[in-house]
Amino acid sequence: MDNNNQDEINRLITELGIQKEKDRKHQLKIEIAKATDRGVKRALQDILEDIEKKERRNKIIGLIVLVLLVLVGFFVVGVLSDKKDQTPIKTVTTNSTKTSESSTSESLEKVVPKEKNLTGDEVKQWVGAVWDKRNQNIPNAMSYELDVRIDDRDKLVYVRVNPPKEKQIDSLGGFRINANGELEESGYYVEGVGVDEWVVVSRKFMDLSEVKVKEAPKRVVEKKADVTSKQFAESYASYMKDYYPVMSTEEYGEKYGHIKEYDNTIQVVTYTDYVREEGVVQCGIQSPMRMASSFYTYDNKENKAYRNQNNASGEKEFLPELTDYVNNQR
Repeated sequence: MDNNNQDEINRLITELGIQKEKDRKHQLKIEIAKATDRGVKRALQDILEDIEKKERRNKIIGLIVLVLLVLVGFFVVGVLSDKKDQTPIKTVTTNSTKTSESSTSESLEKVVPKEKNLTGDEVKQWVGAVWDKRNQNIPNAMSYELDVRIDDRDKLVYVRVNPPKEKQIDSLGGFRINANGELEESGYYVEGVGVDEWVVVSRKFMDLSEVKVKEAPKRVVEKKADVTSKQFAESYASYMKDYYPVMSTEEYGEKYGHIKEYDNTIQVVTYTDYVREEGVVQCGIQSPMRMASSFYTYDNKENKAYRNQNNASGEKEFLPELTDYVNNQR
């Protein structure tokens, strides 16, 4: 390459050096098109190729940096999202405890009183154990749900015992963990205690030694009315299935008292309102001019029926089948 061509190339390189990358490429393409000397044209093409190689390398490096930034961004968003799930999200006011409480989400993982570090599940386990022991003698005790909250003012953990969602009734109980880590119950639900007071029910986690078990409710048995003499006589006649007529002794005397001879075609179940013993009624089968060998009694205190010998011995026999029949008729 002669000196003129070298000077021309040096001039072009100087001009390109003061231009921007984009303008530099454009200018090179123009100069390559205008160049008549092969050496000059080749030198300019080499310069253009170097510029394009540099651009491609920069693009690859930029793409790698962009991918790394995106991955770091996803990692940071994930960490922040996890922290957000563990943070109290709103403040509510309850009527039972009259405190403003900060509600935690369903996935509550940590509730931290001043001197304790229990998970939400552990708090529920503690309160649930106290509640279940107290009501262990209560048949068909209502199921319940536990709502754990942190008070905005005193930063203590509060737990409300709620009925099932389908039950339209107020909460069943209220507890909190005090500053000493003791489980207390709201006086609102404790008999003989002020509604704003708190009573310690468990001093250590899962310690149930101070929990008082409620007594089972006394079964109220409805006392049925005593069986009367007439009712016993009617039940006995029905039990015998011989279709005996039933009459009081007065009615029997008026109807058959004039008969002076034994007549076995006449058999009547008679009863009297006269009571030999309190609560005991009696009946028997009676025919004209014939005394029956036995009569029947029902003891309202024992709810039992007996066959009694109609003599001075006073012997009697318990009749379980007649007893069941009379009791079922009551």
